[in-house]
Amino acid sequence: MESERYGVSEVWSQRGMESERYGVREVWSLRGMESERYGVSEVWSQRGMESEKYGVREIWRQRSMESEKYGVREVGGQRSMESEKYGVREVWRQRSMESEKYGVRDVWSQRGMESERYGDREVWSQRGMESKKYGVREVWSQRSMESERYGVREVWSQRGMESERYGVKEVWSQRSMESEMYGVREVWSQRSMESKKYGVREVWSQRDMESERYGVREVWSQRCMESEKYGVREVWSQRSMESERYGDREVWSQRGMESER
Repeated sequence: MESERYGVSEVWSQRGMESERYGVREVWSLRGMESERYGVSEVWSQRGMESEKYGVREIWRQRSMESEKYGVREVGGQRSMESEKYGVREVWRQRSMESEKYGVRDVWSQRGMESERYGDREVWSQRGMESKKYGVREVWSQRSMESERYGVREVWSQRGMESERYGVKEVWSQRSMESEMYGVREVWSQRSMESKKYGVREVWSQRDMESERYGVREVWSQRCMESEKYGVREVWSQRSMESERYGDREVWSQRGMESER
């Protein structure tokens, strides 16, 4: 389809292949739209493959949009795979956006895997944003794993931010593990901040462990601050342990300060 009035051109295409011998079916689809008036180009594509012999189904999808007028480019993608034989489902997703005008780049990624046979579920997620104008870079990451068979749940999280303009780097990290089978819960946390401009480095750390089975709770905490400008180093440490079973509570504390100046 083509329109001279609006300067639009549109195309649909499809190709299919089928094999009775191997029980395979494959299809490619494409649709494209272009507008000279608005300087926009848009494309949808899809490829699907299916195998009756192996009980596998696989799909790739993509959509991309580009605007010369606004200097924007956007892409969305997905690939999914499913196996009836092994009871596995896997999905990859990604979306990215880029703007030359504002100097911004943004990306979302995710991969998920699910197994009905073993009762496992696993997900990786990430989002990253970058701005050349302000010299900022930010990343969020997460991986989570869940097992119904063993009653375990585990999560890793991280967020990092970096600013070239202000010379600051900041990171948050956390890992948590939970086991229903053993009644244990464990968490590690950390936050670190670094400033090149002021020569300061600061770190907070904590580990927390809890056991319902034994009625024990244990916590380690630490905060550390370092300043190159003033030649100061300071550390706070604490460890506490509590036992409901034996009625005990114990705390260790320490603070140390050092000055080169």
